[in-house]
Amino acid sequence: MCFLCFLPDQKFLTLFLPLDVTLPSGIASTNFTSATSHIDDSVTELKNGSLSESWENPCLLPVEIMQIHNELSSIWQHLQKESVALQEYRCQLQSHEQHLANREALLVKHQDALTKLRGVEEEVHAKCEIVKEQHAAEVSQLTNAIKEKIKENKRLKSSFDSLKELNDSLKKQVNNITQQNKKLEVQNKKIQSRLENLQVSFG
Repeated sequence: MCFLCFLPDQKFLTLFLPLDVTLPSGIASTNFTSATSHIDDSVTELKNGSLSESWENPCLLPVEIMQIHNELSSIWQHLQKESVALQEYRCQLQSHEQHLANREALLVKHQDALTKLRGVEEEVHAKCEIVKEQHAAEVSQLTNAIKEKIKENKRLKSSFDSLKELNDSLKKQVNNITQQNKKLEVQNKKIQSRLENLQVSFG
């Protein structure tokens, strides 16, 4: 394995430098400082061309560098897991936000429906009040008309009673006149008979 693969190139620095990378507690600060110093020395020697043979043989690589590489690989894997977990959490958040948005939209629809129902209720109440007022006016008119009819019926009844009394009186008068006519007819017949008898006697 070539050590050049583990040198921090520009892409590697771009990937890790913005992150807050903290090495595990298993690596002591003295070891990290020594390893860092050793890396700096190795890089200096690499620039001078004195370590060209060491890069070709992985066995000549310092243990600290391999340990740092392993630690960085472990950190990178941990960051990958954290990235996957963050992606899943982001998906969960997006799903939760979508659920909340759907609930909010449903609540808005329900609120609009309630507002419409309130408007319809107010309209129905207003129409009921109008119908109630119209009904009260019609009842008042009918009550007044009934009162007038009752008065008129009383006047008609009074007139009828008067006419009935007059009719009864006229019937009595007719009966009296009829009886008088009968009496007069009887008298007339008697007189006619007497006249006939007198005529016969003087004849």
